[in-house]
Amino acid sequence: MAYTKGSGFFAASQTPISPGMGGSGLHWRCSITLVGNILKTHGAMGKDQYRESAHYSTGQSDNYFDWRDAQNDTARKPAAKFIERFPDIVKKGQGIDWQYAGW
Repeated sequence: MAYTKGSGFFAASQTPISPGMGGSGLHWRCSITLVGNILKTHGAMGKDQYRESAHYSTGQSDNYFDWRDAQNDTARKPAAKFIERFPDIVKKGQGIDWQYAGW
């Protein structure tokens, strides 16, 4: 995952996604979490969806992560907001995880 920081970018591959479908089957879900919160037996399934995770569903449309101020954002703006609004995930997620990002 790449985030903007100031005018540049930094990578945080210790923040894998955990994808899924909503219960209705109509919406795609994506949780961004820490590598330690992903099951070792299933590389895309989270252990605890409430621990250090940010959640988005296509049912939220352009209200990313339930943000009400993202409807007109360009691609870089939500990344900057993610850094600001999920500082613990960003800080703990810095580093290289070759098993996840190296394929």
